[in-house]
Amino acid sequence: MVYGGYTPKQALRYNFYCSLTVIVGALFTLLLGSIAEASLVFLLPIAAGGFIYIAATDFMPVLHEHTSSSHLVGQTLIFAAGVGFMQLIVIFEHFLLT
Repeated sequence: MVYGGYTPKQALRYNFYCSLTVIVGALFTLLLGSIAEASLVFLLPIAAGGFIYIAATDFMPVLHEHTSSSHLVGQTLIFAAGVGFMQLIVIFEHFLLT
């Protein structure tokens, strides 16, 4: 938001307002979670797509500002660690559910 022209104070305020919707979503999930369980097949890909969109539009340009080889190696290692953590979650989830 700061890159979009907002002052840091405005960006923080608007980000806070948007974060308040998390409370509404959590309450909705707690109240209607058992009813909406069948829709998880559709909602999870939408949520994942939202995170991928955020990563592609906000984080990637910042990563490309530094083009030295040390930054490239560091970024690659952090990306690989993230993929590894996701794989560990899948493995541990499988063991917990069986």
